[in-house]
Amino acid sequence: MTEFAIYGAAAVLAVVFSYLLKLNEACLVVGKSISEVKTGTGFQDAITPPLSVNLRIAIFIGIPLLLGYAAYGFGWGTAGIAFGVFMLVLILVGAVLLPGSDSRHFVRLIYGSMVRRYADFEKDGDRLRSAAMKDMIGRVESQYADKLVGQT
Repeated sequence: MTEFAIYGAAAVLAVVFSYLLKLNEACLVVGKSISEVKTGTGFQDAITPPLSVNLRIAIFIGIPLLLGYAAYGFGWGTAGIAFGVFMLVLILVGAVLLPGSDSRHFVRLIYGSMVRRYADFEKDGDRLRSAAMKDMIGRVESQYADKLVGQT
């Protein structure tokens, strides 16, 4: 792996991490908006898509591994530049390219994940989780009806 490949890998990890941070923020906004209690995180944990958690763990492991490899293979200067690339891309992508946390994109992503989990709970016969997810789906539908219908 060359130094430029390390910088490219750092940039890719930054784009993915920036997206996951924005998704996490969107889950917080939506989770609080459908909760009766407006303090804390609301239903953020319940509505966060499961895959996003696994991807965040992979990023948390991938960045130190990449920086460690860069430092070991090419020196601390390369690791520092890779970290700088990661931070710069992370900030720029989050601030410029990604939609807002209450955008149609993220609301639909969260809603779709909730509907799939509801179907899985029904299929598995888990009535308690199924009923809880159905309640939250109804709350999202009433709160964000304008973002769930219309343009695709």
